[in-house]
Amino acid sequence: MDIFSLSQIRQTSYYIPVIIFLFFAGFYLLTARGNVSEADGIISFMTTRALVETSSFSLPCDLPRIFITQGANDLCYGKYGIGLPLMSVPLYLTGRLISGPAPVKPNELSFPRLLVSTLNQWVTAVTCSILYILGFKLTGNKKQAVELALVFGLFTIAWPYASTSFSQPIIGFFLLATVTLIYTSHSLVSNLLAGVFLAGAFLVRIDSLPLIMVVGIWAVGKMWLFHKARSTLAKVDKAFISSIAAISLPIAASFIIFGVIQLNHFDSLFQTGYDGETWSRPFLI
Repeated sequence: MDIFSLSQIRQTSYYIPVIIFLFFAGFYLLTARGNVSEADGIISFMTTRALVETSSFSLPCDLPRIFITQGANDLCYGKYGIGLPLMSVPLYLTGRLISGPAPVKPNELSFPRLLVSTLNQWVTAVTCSILYILGFKLTGNKKQAVELALVFGLFTIAWPYASTSFSQPIIGFFLLATVTLIYTSHSLVSNLLAGVFLAGAFLVRIDSLPLIMVVGIWAVGKMWLFHKARSTLAKVDKAFISSIAAISLPIAASFIIFGVIQLNHFDSLFQTGYDGETWSRPFLI
């Protein structure tokens, strides 16, 4: 068996996903706003800046309290997960090398901020390529798979969301990548990568846990059917346990990382920064 088990991807003509990625990356960059403007994105960007410039997640406590929460030692932190700020670090560092550190003030423009604002454009372009791979695996038809990627990338909310700094495009990418890996491959390396993607989704948004559980249960069922069809019962048990361990270890590691950060920031595992907030929008609206 191929160690990385990407033979299925190679059979789809690897240049097609590359062309799809380049097309959407260019399209999204040309239609981008070029700035981090949403409050969620600004707080995540400031957290990225703090990570690079101060090696800390802490933010100024004079920011609006609706976006930050005060933790231990009177330090303040963003209310959002650490996944998005961590993923933005390479883009921030690239901008920093070109023009220097971003200003401390949250509304000042800078080259690092410009590059960080493109994160979702790159992520969504990759998502379109992965969708082609999954579509080809499901249908066996390249034309239909290309159409699927085009419809998703051009005619759904994927396009406007690619211009935002929200975390939903990243969650979508992680979940789709997990499903594609499990559906197209059954190697331990692929299972481990699937676990890494699910762990990343949890660190980006802890409220994605229900979706992670749904995808995880589906993945376990898929792995069981694969091993059962190829081996005797004894071998199934050993291979199946190995597969479960491969996908579970990264997820368990993300739980530990989250717990350590929570304890360090808030002296509590259950402080999310949203304490005391209620659902304020009328449900029907």
